[in-house]
Amino acid sequence: MADNKTRTSPKERVKLIYEKLAVNLDKGLRKVECIDDGNQAIKDFRDDLAEELRSQISHVRDEMQRCVKDMPWDKLMIAFFGETNAGKSTIIETFRILFKQRKEGSRSLFGAVINAIKFLFSPARWFNSDGLIVGDGRHDFTKEYHDYELSVNDKPFVLIDVPGIEGNECQFKNDISDALRRAHIVFYVQGHNKKPDEATAKKIKDYLSDWTKVYSVQNIRGAVSNYDEEEERETLLTPNIVKTEGLIQEKFREVLGDVYMGNIPLQALLAMCAKAKFSRKRQDLIKAQKKVIEYFGSADKVLEFSNFQEVVKLVGYLSEHFVDQIVDANRTKLRSLARHADESVYTVLNERNEQIEKLRQQLQSYKRDVERITDSCVYRVFSSQLPAVIDGCMSNLKHKLISIIDDDSDTDVKRAKAKQVLTGLRGNIRDQSKSVFDKEMKEMRQELARKKKGIRGLESIAINGRVLSPDVKLDLDCVMDNLDINLGDIGSFALGVAGAAATGAAIGSIIPGVGTAIGAGVGAAVSFVRQMFSSDREEKKKAEAKKNLQKSIASATDRIKSQLRAMEADFRDELREEQRKVDESIDAVLRKIEAIMEAGGHIRKDLDQFSKYI
Repeated sequence: MADNKTRTSPKERVKLIYEKLAVNLDKGLRKVECIDDGNQAIKDFRDDLAEELRSQISHVRDEMQRCVKDMPWDKLMIAFFGETNAGKSTIIETFRILFKQRKEGSRSLFGAVINAIKFLFSPARWFNSDGLIVGDGRHDFTKEYHDYELSVNDKPFVLIDVPGIEGNECQFKNDISDALRRAHIVFYVQGHNKKPDEATAKKIKDYLSDWTKVYSVQNIRGAVSNYDEEEERETLLTPNIVKTEGLIQEKFREVLGDVYMGNIPLQALLAMCAKAKFSRKRQDLIKAQKKVIEYFGSADKVLEFSNFQEVVKLVGYLSEHFVDQIVDANRTKLRSLARHADESVYTVLNERNEQIEKLRQQLQSYKRDVERITDSCVYRVFSSQLPAVIDGCMSNLKHKLISIIDDDSDTDVKRAKAKQVLTGLRGNIRDQSKSVFDKEMKEMRQELARKKKGIRGLESIAINGRVLSPDVKLDLDCVMDNLDINLGDIGSFALGVAGAAATGAAIGSIIPGVGTAIGAGVGAAVSFVRQMFSSDREEKKKAEAKKNLQKSIASATDRIKSQLRAMEADFRDELREEQRKVDESIDAVLRKIEAIMEAGGHIRKDLDQFSKYI
């Protein structure tokens, strides 16, 4: 591993780290894309997260391309950025004076050609041109960025003069951003003896990336005449300057966080005047230089007082270790990219969290509603409605048979009436039971639909309509087929015991399984009817027959209700099976929600690990 690392260039190593971040994000994307949506709510959630991950992957790969292809790896790029007229150009000019300038470039080939033509036909070609890039106080400021390639101890570095941000810089905004993106290190030049105000601080934050290391350069501006008194030349770092430096550092740490590396106070004008050989065009600077050297006694003392050597030392160190600085800058950038990706994933999860939590609660609530509504329906049908139907039908049967007992009609007529009543019982139970089911099932379906309305993801979740069909769940057609009492063998309507048993068996078949048990009871009742129809029986026999008839019908009613309870258990079991299917469907949706949240959590964990161990 060590040999491989030695053979691999820093650029390639950094490229591999970019690729690792992209691969981690892509792995998370594949996990998210593999989650089956199932319904629109889950699809929207999944697609939002997947789209954000694709965007982050694209951003990482774009930054990798810039790092490997567009950014220089053979020299350190330092951008001087800050307020208009803060002294950026003065500082850069001083570097050009102190270090050998290898070449000067501009941001375009056209600009380079124009500069070359100007140089060839300018008088400055024939004498020193120091000071020509420095403003003269007439509201001039850098309008496009320029590169100044210098070297210290044979280590190249490039200073980028970036347009200022306190003039009308809107038209130069793209130039400012382009210049700053090219820099490995940024020196922000502060030209006021106070901390940046909130508006300026916001501009700084907006322009600067959150990965480039930033140093503040506190340029202590002032005319040469400020140092004509001896006590003014004792130290540049007066208590007032030191206090301001603390305020500047506090503000920059607040604005930039960990990428802020510290502050360097200096006096750029004095530093430039110490070593420059100004162009005759800059008589203002020539006069200032003469005065300041006169005040301090020598150029070296002026340079020492200016504290400019501190920034020189820093640039020298950075240039000496420029590869480490570039690698470190990219590592910081990668941490920032990972942090941004983490924040973007968190944002998607958080933005959907309220909606997803609401859906989660709705789904759980609907599960409870299905159980409550179906159980309530079953209870009403089998504990209230159908027993009432049976009671009503059997009570009606009882009253009609008693009426026939008391009737003085001919025996054949009574026989026909009894047959008609018993035959009608089948239709009454069937029709009234079906009506009960139709009404209750309709109300149950409507209530379930109301509860489901507005819940995304439940479009395909429903109780099987077959289960809700009364013709299937209460098989009255089959039950009533045998309800045809055979009176043909009962002569003179003298319903004997044998005939009564057959009649009872037919009634007992109203509910499958009741059979002869109910038949015996109803048969006995019919036997009493026979007795009462006999002309030679006394009136008290009629009363006794009615009494026994009532007992028999009551017994038959209880047995039918007992069979209803068995049917209720079967029906409830089928509904519970449907409830289970609904629960499984809802749980599947909930599992998909959890899968997306879990995938997002794993992605964030991987990004956190990447940031810690990069």
